[in-house]
Amino acid sequence: PDQMYGFTKMAGERLAWAAESYGLNTLCIRPFSGYGEGQSFEYPVPSIAQRALHREDPIEVWGPGTQTRDFIHIRDLIGATMARLNAGVTGYETMNIGSGIATSFNEVAEICSDLVDYKPKIVNLVDKPMGVTARYADITEMSRYYTPGIPLREGLGRVMSFIRSSEETAL
Repeated sequence: PDQMYGFTKMAGERLAWAAESYGLNTLCIRPFSGYGEGQSFEYPVPSIAQRALHREDPIEVWGPGTQTRDFIHIRDLIGATMARLNAGVTGYETMNIGSGIATSFNEVAEICSDLVDYKPKIVNLVDKPMGVTARYADITEMSRYYTPGIPLREGLGRVMSFIRSSEETAL
């Protein structure tokens, strides 16, 4: 595991695995970079989306911007979790939840900018934290139960509409 974040997830799964011997059925879901409407601006997707809505030029992206994540909309994250739970869980089981597609943060900025029809320069703040270089899901298990229905471009559009609406309401 990488850093403390990964270690705590691994420790939790290890405890769930051990609890199987006591008859506990546990599904450990592994969501990959969930995003959606109402997410805190402490996360990169809504922050980048807001910068694009405000037509910032340049748009700043933390790290080199080439680091990739497997973005999954919150509705698909919930849908996959519920579909898997409804199928039943016996013993200790795991399931990655994602799109299976690696997308860079620079690409997120480009898509958000395109959604509001402008082409800003993207500036990468390499002195800011970037996390791991790449993280995306093997969705083989999830695909047995659920297929994501919200592509990234559509999901980013929903996030941007939510931000726009929230800002208009605040005025």
